[in-house]
Amino acid sequence: MSFDRDIRPIMSRTCFSCHGPDVSSRMADMRLDLRDEALKPKARGTPIVPGDPDQSEIIQRIFATDARVMPPASANRTLTPTEKETLRRWIAEGARY
Repeated sequence: MSFDRDIRPIMSRTCFSCHGPDVSSRMADMRLDLRDEALKPKARGTPIVPGDPDQSEIIQRIFATDARVMPPASANRTLTPTEKETLRRWIAEGARY
């Protein structure tokens, strides 16, 4: 699986507006566009744990069925079931950027 081909387009559309390079719009001090940043533990959990999607905060959030779900409804962005599974598989395979 390729980050640039398979993952970046999904994250660019649904994640990077709040968790990307723009420090003025970044939420939860979480940056997902850079691997080193995405692997740093945070107060609520580690965003990406390579090889362990179930321990990865982003997987817990995108599959949540409560108010913790990401992206939030207020973002007016959604992930398809296929996109969610693609992200899960990418993390399980080591989350290579």
